[in-house]
Amino acid sequence: MEEHKWVNDPLVMRYLRSKEINDSLRLIHQSKLSSMKSLIDRIGLDYELVGHGGCVNCLEWNADGSILASGSDDLHIILWDPFLKKKIANIDTGHQGNIFSVKFMPQSMDGLVASAAGDGKVKIHWVDHAPSTNSTPQASLQCNCHVGRVKRLATAPDIPYLLWSGAEDGTVM
Repeated sequence: MEEHKWVNDPLVMRYLRSKEINDSLRLIHQSKLSSMKSLIDRIGLDYELVGHGGCVNCLEWNADGSILASGSDDLHIILWDPFLKKKIANIDTGHQGNIFSVKFMPQSMDGLVASAAGDGKVKIHWVDHAPSTNSTPQASLQCNCHVGRVKRLATAPDIPYLLWSGAEDGTVM
């Protein structure tokens, strides 16, 4: 099995996070990276993570890049260790509409995951990282604050319990 050396490189992970925040950095490198034929020729499918029963609408990495969360039309959030190619947890969210956004809550040691869905609700779930593949935790917090589908969540890395939600009803809360 090929080892991805960049996975544990803090400089690479810092760069990847900074390009999400600093748009000018993204624009500087976008044209360079997209025109590098040698890079494009090496891009390909490494492995397919199979587990959802519906289409996947959102993906989110945790802060150190070791866990990938996916939210789906099947109303579940799956936490993955993509480097070991296995499920860490399968969370039945209790939503009644497609999941459109997932976020790890900052400074929670990946123990809290927020979800936003087509049912107009935002939920925060406590995550059990035990080696179980099916878990149904109760939502620690539920916000019924939107009329329309909730499409996006945002967090602030230095403020652990601040969460914004944006919905089709035109509100940001």
